[in-house]
Amino acid sequence: MEDVEAGFRTLSAVVRSTADVDRPLDEKIRSVLETAAERLGFPIAYFTDIDDRNQRIVTAVGDHDEIYAGAVDPLEETYCRKTIAADEPVVVADAEAEGWTDDPAYKKFGLSCYLGAPVTVDGETYGTVCFADDSPRPGVDSTVLETTVELLARIVGYEIARTRAETAVQRREQRYRNLFEGSRDALLLMDREGFRECNDAALDLFGVDRREQLVGLEPTDVVPPTQPDGSDSATALAEHVDTACVDGETFFEWQFSRPNGECFRAEVKLSRIGVDDDTLLHVHIRDISDRKERRQNLRLFRKAVEQAGHSVVITDNNGVIQYVNPAFESQTGYSRTEAVGRTPAILKSGKQSAGFYAELWETILDGEIWEADIINRRKSGELYQVRQEIAPIETDGEITHFVAIQSDVTTRRLREQQLDVLNRVLRHNIRNGMNVILGRATFLADEIDGPAATHAEAIETKADALASVGDKVSAVRSLLDEDYPDTTVDAGQLVSTVAESYRERHPEATIRTWPIDDATITADERVEVALGELIENAIVHNDRPEPTVTITVDSETAADGEWVDIVVADDGPGIPTHEQVMIESERETQLEHGSGLALWIVYWTASLFGGEIMIDDRSPRGARVTLRLPKSTADE
Repeated sequence: MEDVEAGFRTLSAVVRSTADVDRPLDEKIRSVLETAAERLGFPIAYFTDIDDRNQRIVTAVGDHDEIYAGAVDPLEETYCRKTIAADEPVVVADAEAEGWTDDPAYKKFGLSCYLGAPVTVDGETYGTVCFADDSPRPGVDSTVLETTVELLARIVGYEIARTRAETAVQRREQRYRNLFEGSRDALLLMDREGFRECNDAALDLFGVDRREQLVGLEPTDVVPPTQPDGSDSATALAEHVDTACVDGETFFEWQFSRPNGECFRAEVKLSRIGVDDDTLLHVHIRDISDRKERRQNLRLFRKAVEQAGHSVVITDNNGVIQYVNPAFESQTGYSRTEAVGRTPAILKSGKQSAGFYAELWETILDGEIWEADIINRRKSGELYQVRQEIAPIETDGEITHFVAIQSDVTTRRLREQQLDVLNRVLRHNIRNGMNVILGRATFLADEIDGPAATHAEAIETKADALASVGDKVSAVRSLLDEDYPDTTVDAGQLVSTVAESYRERHPEATIRTWPIDDATITADERVEVALGELIENAIVHNDRPEPTVTITVDSETAADGEWVDIVVADDGPGIPTHEQVMIESERETQLEHGSGLALWIVYWTASLFGGEIMIDDRSPRGARVTLRLPKSTADE
């Protein structure tokens, strides 16, 4: 009866010593050993961690040379091997009397009394709880004592298992917290009342600085009244929440709104989780605004390519066609099905040499853009000319594809040839013929008198005028080249230079200039021809013996950009109304046509450089022509 009471008191004291759940495990185990050893009367107590080959003493109480925390011994040299093998308490009351003198454990430790019980954690043997004495203890061999030690071992095993579980929970919580806080996507926890937790990414996504600005809000506080499809946000959101609560999770696209009213598109995943008998929803939000924009841009780009008037071909890095647009089909006669999987060699005309293609491949494989005019052959066999540009497409620094854009320039090349011939005819053939007529007319005017001489002078004047038309053809030809310049011109310097040259040509005229500084325009030398035509027109069509022409340069800021106005004003009879109408309507008719090329040259020049001309009447007489050109932004 005394053994039972002693055992009960020992167990009660041990339970009290382990009641503090916040007490560290090693302190609890030491307390178990110290309390039990004192109440059971054992000078030595220890707790072990055992594997297949070794015993490691984790905690030890009492004074023994071989029994101390951290000691590691081969399992076959320990008393505990018997306990592990029996998987139940083992009692040695008198080692000498029980035949242990030749046992390796007795030889190493010299314990005359040993009482040990296995410690089991999660169904597996962990180690042992042991009590020992250097002297024999015949009274130790009792069922009550064995049971007491067995229960002590179970208490230790329970504390180890509980600590393991708590540690695992803490690790899971920390891992979840790390994932929660470290996620680049917005993560929140919510119930039907509102948001209960959020990570930093959620603060960034919704544009707030503190958790208090988001936690506590209802989900309807961060959505617009309606979704892009017109559905009511509150109603649709409630349906998604119900689905997640019933099915466990749901995934959908959603439009949110930030406190500043800005909206953004996102992918949302709601997952049901249980926390402390409470049901929460884990909210995973990924901003897809950029992806949506990229997709939209990609669709827009594809639509643009599909509807482009130029042929577009995309090949892999071996030149095998992967894509052609409808313009390619119209231009070449090959359908997309016929072209894809083949190479652009299907268009070869034989007009380019092997060296030409070798240079082409060398250029594009070096990552450069290839540009050239080539002659291709349509599926029908018809030859046509194209302006071709081929550019490499790189991914992670490697060329993966090539894109070729081809413009059919057959008609343009034919027109250029026709213009070249026309230029030659007007400038040379007609000029030479007019020179002959002009020379003969001059001879007649010198040789005859009277009314006949007047006719000769008229022939001379008209021939000279027709010859000057031929001289203007080269100016027109240059404007038809349609090459937009990447150069700039100082408008003030231009006006000064051109005005001075016309002062020398027409000394009878007064040409005033009022240029200003910082008036640089995007143009080239062709604008000089246009300005000269305006000055020439203002002088030769003036009905005063001493014409006056005023040229000014003004910077103009308008809603559509920065401009420079070159204004030429005269005191002559003005520009006929029908010629003004002709320029404003941008066309000539049999009834409304100009008397020359001057205004058209000015108009074409302005159009080429992205500008315009404006014609006004002056009061009391004269005309004002404004040549408006884009102000250069090269230095801005």
